[in-house]
Amino acid sequence: MNQDQLIGVRPQHPGHLDARPQLQAPAPQGQQPLQAQPQDALNAHPIYVRAPQPFKSGTDLDVYLRRFVAYANAANCPLPARRNLLLSLLDDKALTGVSRAIENGNANTLDELINELRRVEGYSLNRERFVSELRNRKRLRGESVWDYHLDLYKLAERAYPTDQRMKEGSLRESFIANINDPYIASRLREAVNMGMEELLDHAINLHGCQQASTRQVNTLTEEKQPSKHCLELEAKLTQLVDLVSNMAVNNLMNCDYHD
Repeated sequence: MNQDQLIGVRPQHPGHLDARPQLQAPAPQGQQPLQAQPQDALNAHPIYVRAPQPFKSGTDLDVYLRRFVAYANAANCPLPARRNLLLSLLDDKALTGVSRAIENGNANTLDELINELRRVEGYSLNRERFVSELRNRKRLRGESVWDYHLDLYKLAERAYPTDQRMKEGSLRESFIANINDPYIASRLREAVNMGMEELLDHAINLHGCQQASTRQVNTLTEEKQPSKHCLELEAKLTQLVDLVSNMAVNNLMNCDYHD
């Protein structure tokens, strides 16, 4: 066979699974040679497909899933195997998040795994929001110490649902830092050996003593102030003194005139 007869010969590549004939005989005279149909771009052999980066917790899940589907199609991955393929592309944090569902048999299919990822990732984003709110939640003006602590406790429960140590530590730190009372905050920082419940009771007692002292000072201040009746008498006396002074001045002027 000469070179003119080698029509359609394709270079060999290790692992290439192109099923099209590599040797095409010359077409009869007067007919065009058969053209090989191009293979679907979504059915390329995996050797030509680059796998996406591992999915990291916090990444846009919808964008990643679109990239994953394109990769799975290009790699000719069968539908039943795509669940395991997606699992192999999860980073440690994301895999840990869905591990419980896998152990309980709630992520046996690709759709179930994706639903679990959506749940875990949505919760992860909310958790970051709760952590931020816990750090920045300040005691409002006029808000009781108990209500302030209760709101912080709810945020800490949502921010650290499985980490008791982080929950207690973050709750204590935010409670002292954002209580909006320098005196109470300084006294609470001194109570390093108190647990959170004892610290809350201590803060409530300090706030109560502070309010009692403020009321006592206000009462003493009000007692020192003259009554309304005294103020009225003082005003009338002032008017009388002014009247007498004016009369005296007029009498002196009249005496000078007659002289």
